[in-house]
Amino acid sequence: VYGTYIFSREVSNSFCTHKDEVKITFIETLKPVVGGFYFVCDGQSTILDGGDYSRFLWSTGDTTKLISVNTSGTYCVTVSDAANCTGSTCVAVSNSSAPVPHLSGTDTLCTGNVGFLLLTQTYLKYSWNTQDSSSILQIDTGGLYCVTVTGNNGCTGNDCFEVVPKSRSF
Repeated sequence: VYGTYIFSREVSNSFCTHKDEVKITFIETLKPVVGGFYFVCDGQSTILDGGDYSRFLWSTGDTTKLISVNTSGTYCVTVSDAANCTGSTCVAVSNSSAPVPHLSGTDTLCTGNVGFLLLTQTYLKYSWNTQDSSSILQIDTGGLYCVTVTGNNGCTGNDCFEVVPKSRSF
């Protein structure tokens, strides 16, 4: 049973008494939870996070909090805290498919007008070459617009769309 216990022993003889105490604390084994996405796609890697502990030993031989893996399989970590208590866990990383985004929108844009580029699917995260992070991009000039999306499995895919600028003619 977990808890703190005090063991004491008292001895005496005709002249004196002596008492010793030992305090022992039993704590629960650490139960690490590996963070990250448990999927890997062709040509990509995923990051596994060992959690908030002092020391790490992964089944790959790595001794860092974070490891990058690019193949499916079982990955185990043994962690230690400042009190030198340990715990272990394993996770299965599976192969998955990368998202295939498809941008749509107007392919020409007149000077002074506003247009929009959007994706036909919904994703976990969006990263445009304009530094925007929304699912719909408002544009006011022509150019090459690219987006990298992150799917629910942590894998990424990208697409680009060329918008031709047109000058206004009156």
